[in-house]
Amino acid sequence: MVFFKYHSHVQAVAAKTAKQKDRQQHFGSKTRHDTLNTNQNKTLWTSTIYMLRDKQLLPVVCFVFSRKRCDDYLELVKGLDLNTQEDKHYVAQFFRQALSRLNESDRQLQQVMNLQEMAKRGIAIHHSGVLPILRESVELLFQTGRIKVLFATETFAMGINMPARTVLFDSLQKHDGKGFRELVPSEYIQMAGRAGRRGLDKTGTVIALCKGDVPSIASLKAMILGKSAKLQSQFRLTYSMILNFLRVAECPLEYMVSSSYSEYHSQKANARDIIAANKLRSTIETLHQSMKSYYTNELKTYFNECEHFWDVLFQIQEILIQQEKISHRFLDDLLKCGRIIRIRDIYDTDLPAIVLDGSFSSSGKNANHQRIISALVISQSGNRLLTDLDRLILKENEKMFILPVQKWSIDQNEQEQKLIYQIKNINITDLLDITNEIIPNINYNEILEGHWNHRMGDTFDIELESTMGTDKALKQAIEKLKSIRQKSNNQSIASNRFILLNDLLNKASQSSLLNDLHELNVKLENENSLNLNENFHYIRKLKFYENKYSEMNKRLTSLQTSLQTSAEYESMLEVLKELNYISNNNLLSLKGQVAAIFGSGKELLLTELIYQNLIDNLTSSEIAALLSSIIFQGKRYDDQYNDENKKKEITPTLHQAKQELISIARRLDQIQRDYKIPTNIEDELNFSIMSLVYKWAQGAKFYDIMNDPEMEEIDIQEGTIVRTIMRIEELCSDIRNAGKTVGNSELVDKLNQVTALIKRGIVFAPSLYFSETITTL
Repeated sequence: MVFFKYHSHVQAVAAKTAKQKDRQQHFGSKTRHDTLNTNQNKTLWTSTIYMLRDKQLLPVVCFVFSRKRCDDYLELVKGLDLNTQEDKHYVAQFFRQALSRLNESDRQLQQVMNLQEMAKRGIAIHHSGVLPILRESVELLFQTGRIKVLFATETFAMGINMPARTVLFDSLQKHDGKGFRELVPSEYIQMAGRAGRRGLDKTGTVIALCKGDVPSIASLKAMILGKSAKLQSQFRLTYSMILNFLRVAECPLEYMVSSSYSEYHSQKANARDIIAANKLRSTIETLHQSMKSYYTNELKTYFNECEHFWDVLFQIQEILIQQEKISHRFLDDLLKCGRIIRIRDIYDTDLPAIVLDGSFSSSGKNANHQRIISALVISQSGNRLLTDLDRLILKENEKMFILPVQKWSIDQNEQEQKLIYQIKNINITDLLDITNEIIPNINYNEILEGHWNHRMGDTFDIELESTMGTDKALKQAIEKLKSIRQKSNNQSIASNRFILLNDLLNKASQSSLLNDLHELNVKLENENSLNLNENFHYIRKLKFYENKYSEMNKRLTSLQTSLQTSAEYESMLEVLKELNYISNNNLLSLKGQVAAIFGSGKELLLTELIYQNLIDNLTSSEIAALLSSIIFQGKRYDDQYNDENKKKEITPTLHQAKQELISIARRLDQIQRDYKIPTNIEDELNFSIMSLVYKWAQGAKFYDIMNDPEMEEIDIQEGTIVRTIMRIEELCSDIRNAGKTVGNSELVDKLNQVTALIKRGIVFAPSLYFSETITTL
C-alpha cells in the first residue's frame, strides 16, 4: 500500500525554499533556480552518486528524458570510479571478447572507447543513439552488477528485465513532441518498478531530483496513485491495408474493421450509452415533474442571469491564470501577506479571508502547476458539505456549479454557534474579489510555521484553546478577521469587486467585464426568494443531466457512422483509383498488387518510385543513399546546404534522382489533399545522411565516416546511423519482392547488390545474446 509522508514533503518544500532564498541573497533575486549550469550539475551528480554509494543504494538507473543529456551527464562524472579491481578486470575481459568480432578501426570509435572506459569505472549510458553491440554489452554487464550507475532513457524500462536497487528521475517532466508534461501513472510505474531486485532487496528506492520547485502533493498523487490510461486502439486505415483486403474477396475490409479492438469497444460503449441515455431521459422527465411548483419563468430568468454573472467571473479568473503564465510578479503583488480577499467556500460566497501566503515561489502548486494560496478564514460549524452530485459537477465542469448571487451576511444565530478558524489552501478559481485593503504589522509567516500541517490538505482547522494563548500573531489576525466580518454583514460589494484589476483588464481589452459584473451583481443580490439555495441545487441537477444527455446523443450519433460511409475510406479509394491501383469496380491492378507488398506506410511513394523507373539508372550505392531519405527519421540537416554545395548528393545522377523523388512526393501529396486526406509525404523525406550511406555502400569504414569533417556539422549519433542502414536492408527486401511481382529481374539483381554492399561490419554485428562465449563469461 502506498502512502504519503506529508510532513516529509513539507520539510522538502521548506528546505528548497530556504536554499532558494539563500541563493537569492548571495546572487540576486533574478537568479533562476530551475536550471543548473555545468558545474552545478557536476556537483549535484557527483554528490548524489556518492550519497547512494555510502547508503548502499547502488546499482541505480538514472532515467533521463534526453539522449544528449545522458551523454552530457556521463561526461560530467567521468572522474568517478565505483568498481573494484576485480570488477574492472571482468569488464575489460568482457569487452575484449564482445568487440573481437569488430575490425580494428571500429574498435577505435570514440563512442566505443568512451563507453568501454566508463564501464570499467562502473558507469554507463543506454539509449537509441548508442551502437547496438554496446547497448547489449551494457545490459549484460548491468545484469552482473558491474554497472553501478546507468544513465538511460525510458526505453530501458520497456521489455527487458533489468532491476536495480534504486531508480532516480532526473526530472518528472518529459517532452511528448508538443510540449513538456508530467509523467502519467503508467510511465512512472514502468520506470519506478525497476527499483528493487527480487531476492536481494526488501524494498526499492525511488528518488526524484528537484532542480526546480518541489512537485506539489497533488501532482505526485496523480502520478503515483492515478489511474492508468485506458487501453485505446491505434487502428488506422492505410492504403496497404485496403489493397490487401480488396485482394481477398472472401474477407472484406468492413468485416475486419468490425472485428477490430477499436470497433468492439465502440459497439460495446454504444450499447451501454443507449441504456444510460434512456435512464437519463426518464430521470430528467421526473425532475421536471417534481419542480413544476416552483420552477417558474421568473426563477429561470434569475438562474440564467446568475449563470451569466458566474461566467463573467470565470472569464476574469481565466485572465488572471493567463497572466500567471506570463509573469508571477503581478499576482505576487496582489496576493501579498495580509491582503483581504473574498472567496467561495463550498456553498458560501464572498467569505472574507486574509492571505497568509500567496507568492508563487513559496506556496504550493496544484495539478496544473498554478499557485495555491494559503488564507485564514472563519466559517460556521453548520456549513454543509458538498453533495455527491455537486462534487461531480465541480469535477467535470466547474462552470455549471451556479450559486445564487446575494449580499454576504452573518447567520443570526452565529453568536450562539461555535466558529471554526481555518487555514485554507485555495486556487485562483476560488477568488471572488481581491480588495485594496491590507492588514499590516502581523507576522503571517509565524502563523504558517506554527501550523505547518496546513500543507497536508486543502483545509486545516485551528484549535483555538491550545494555540491562542501562545500564538500572538494568530490572535491578532483572527480579531481583525472578526472585525471585517462584522463590517461586511449585509453590505453590497458590487461596486468595488476586483477594482485592482482595472489596468490588467484594459490591457487585455476586457474592460467591460467589470461593468457587466457590477450591473449583474446589483441586479441579482437583492433577490429574497424562499429556499433559493435548495431550488438552485435542483436546477443545477437538471441542467447537469440535460447536458449529459445531449453529449450522450452526440456520441451515439458519431458511433453509428459505419466504415462503408466513412469519408476517409471513400476518399482513399478514390486516390487509389486515380493512381490506377484499383479499377472502378475496386479490382486490383498489377500496380496495386505491388503497393500491397509495402506495409511501412510509404506504399504510394515506393510504388511510384518503381513504376517511374527512378532507380533504374542509379548504381547500387546511389540506390542505398536515395532509400535513406525515405527511412531516416532523425533531425533534419539537409536544409543547411545550398544547391552549389552538393556535399550530401555526391553524384549528379543522385542529385537528379533526389529532385525527381521530391517531385513524386509533391504530386502524391497534392492528389491526397484534393480528396481531403491529411498528408505530408514530401515533408517526411530527409536527405540528411544520404552522403553517409553512400560512402558506407561504397565500402568506407564506419570509423572514417564518423570522423568525416561533415559529421562536425551534423549531430547524428552512431546508433541512429546503424538503425537507419539496417532498415534500408529491410526495405531492399520489400522492393526486391516487388520487382519479382512485376517481373523486373534487373531490379531484383540491383537490390541484391545493395544488400551485399551495406550488410557488413559493425552495422550488422551479431547479437551478443546469441554468443555462448559472452553469456557464460
